[in-house]
Amino acid sequence: MIKLMYSAEKTNAFRPTPWHWSTENFPAYRGAGARYSAFQAVASGYTPKFGEKPSSDGYSTQRIAIDAQPSAIVKTARTLLVVPRPEDRDEKILLITLRGGFRGAYSRIEVVGGEIFFQRGGNMHCCPTEHLVVRLNDEKGYLFAETGRRSSVGTVEIFTWDDYKVMPTEEFEQWRELHCSN
Repeated sequence: MIKLMYSAEKTNAFRPTPWHWSTENFPAYRGAGARYSAFQAVASGYTPKFGEKPSSDGYSTQRIAIDAQPSAIVKTARTLLVVPRPEDRDEKILLITLRGGFRGAYSRIEVVGGEIFFQRGGNMHCCPTEHLVVRLNDEKGYLFAETGRRSSVGTVEIFTWDDYKVMPTEEFEQWRELHCSN
């Protein structure tokens, strides 16, 4: 199963195109930042199963879209490929679009209990963006992205399979201890 997640609005100076399903030229997941294009290839014949199709306009308030097609990521000789899988071999794949604030560069982007397969970022009008492809390997897995410019203590965005949260760095450290100890 794939979740497409789009971080909260922090500025209106630049809005990247979030991950979305596109059949233009050929079927794939696509996103776009300031001066780059993000691309996630899919196997021939792959068909997503969206309850609600994600917006590709960059202005949507929709933050999470779900492709319920059981799937996995495989590494081929030349690329990463999303392939359909039986339900018992389904992987938790996150396609994340990060939108930073004005001069709010990400000081850390890390995954716990998973791995980052793809990360591409850029900066336009002093607004950083990142597109990531992440696989979570366990129930407590999450990705976090931290900035230090929006407040004196920094801000952390957390992407879990079940949720998206934003909190100050100090609060994040407490959340992390509780989340990992449960």
